[in-house]
Amino acid sequence: MDMAYIDGKTISILKLRRKVDILIPLRSNMNGHKDAIESAYYHDDIPWENHPTREHQQIKKVEHVDYFWDECDVPLIGCVVRELEEGRDGSGGREDYKHWVFATTRLTLTGKRMIQTYELRPEIEEDHRQWKDGPWDMAEFTSTNLVQILYHVICVLLSYNLCEIYSNTRAGQQFARKTLRKLTREQARRHDVGVLVFVENYYAVFEIRYFTGILIRLPQDVLVHLRSHFPIPEIGFT
Repeated sequence: MDMAYIDGKTISILKLRRKVDILIPLRSNMNGHKDAIESAYYHDDIPWENHPTREHQQIKKVEHVDYFWDECDVPLIGCVVRELEEGRDGSGGREDYKHWVFATTRLTLTGKRMIQTYELRPEIEEDHRQWKDGPWDMAEFTSTNLVQILYHVICVLLSYNLCEIYSNTRAGQQFARKTLRKLTREQARRHDVGVLVFVENYYAVFEIRYFTGILIRLPQDVLVHLRSHFPIPEIGFT
């Protein structure tokens, strides 16, 4: 969750009623932020750990971040992140550091896991942007009918998720970390055109040249039958 959504009552409802855990950064002017830093330095017996991805930062897990948050009715644990201020060497204690605090209702998370989970946020936001505003056209409705809108939303989400799942398989590695826009551009540069053919409960996807090769090799009686389905307009030449 973004900092703009910090609200103790909302967090409590999400956890108690919806069974949804949250992970959120706390603002520096919040009592929970200040208390978490106090707790991190009070427990000297618990060492600071290296940040899992940032070389010059350290982290420490703290408990009971909800103590001074009256509006929040559910337990919170936290992770304090610190980094030396420019020109400081740490000899001045906590004043030599700048701090960030993250809090979560998922009480089983370690400090490292909290940070790793929160760092997924930019990727998650980009995923959402892709299917909301990108070429997946989640918001491009062709009807005001509620049933058709729901059908469109479900189909987009299903297609997007199936594409992501396939890209994580061995067969789909060529599509990993590529957006639909990028794949479309690559296809256009290669002049690839696909044809979807289905008969009863079976379907197949053919590259157009391969499919054309199949067609021209069909028996003559089959080709005659197909011509009625693919009429060729008369073209006059001058």
